[in-house]
Amino acid sequence: MGGVYETDVFEGTVNPGDDLKVSANGKLTAGVQAGEEVIARAVSVSGGTIKFRMLI
Repeated sequence: MGGVYETDVFEGTVNPGDDLKVSANGKLTAGVQAGEEVIARAVSVSGGTIKFRMLI
């Protein structure tokens, strides 16, 4: 498992605790549907930046 990272490259609404996937635009996004790969989990969201824990 990976560590905790920070980025401003995401789209949509992300809340702490959300599972994250890679969108069609290559950005992190919430809203994981059945059958999609979860790659990270949001830790915090602040000022246009998210911290997330890599799960892969």
